[in-house]
Amino acid sequence: MGFMGKKKDKVFTLDYFRKAGARGGAIGGKKAAANMTAEERTARAQKMVAGRKWHPVLTEEEKAKRQAERDKLKKPVGRPRKAVAENPVPKRPRGRPRKAAAA
Repeated sequence: MGFMGKKKDKVFTLDYFRKAGARGGAIGGKKAAANMTAEERTARAQKMVAGRKWHPVLTEEEKAKRQAERDKLKKPVGRPRKAVAENPVPKRPRGRPRKAAAA
């Protein structure tokens, strides 16, 4: 069996660079946001959201169209109600029977 030092070194190296990159990324984002106006931050955030294919920025017409399609597909919740009989069967009382009141 050979010595597995290279594999161990690779794991430690990757871990080190991940931590260093995460630290630098967090600092860079905060500095960039501090140097922008509110409108610039909003524009940057919208651009990032639009880049995601699963969450595109939609116009009001597109939102309304999607909502209409969802409403068509909606199913009623719960079981369908049965027609009420003219003389329904009385329900049995639930729980423990009460003792008769003493006169």
